[in-house]
Amino acid sequence: MIFVTIVHYNNSNQERGYIMKSTYNVEFAGNQIESKEVIAKAKKVWVDAGNKDRKVKDLKTMDLYLKPEENAVYYVFNEEESGSFPLYE
Repeated sequence: MIFVTIVHYNNSNQERGYIMKSTYNVEFAGNQIESKEVIAKAKKVWVDAGNKDRKVKDLKTMDLYLKPEENAVYYVFNEEESGSFPLYE
């Protein structure tokens, strides 16, 4: 299992600090996916699961647990909402 925590900060009114950018790739059983694709899918799940007013900016934390052997990404949004979606299509 791969565990990834994504935290979004809205610091537009605060002094800008150093933000490290990172990426990862998952390869398993002939499939490959980049981190940006997994994160984009998770954000879409967040928006699609809510009402019309739900926006990506409302997503404060996103914990992702990748299980390539199950073709699954398990998530916890804002330390409250959980579920899963397919890792590979």
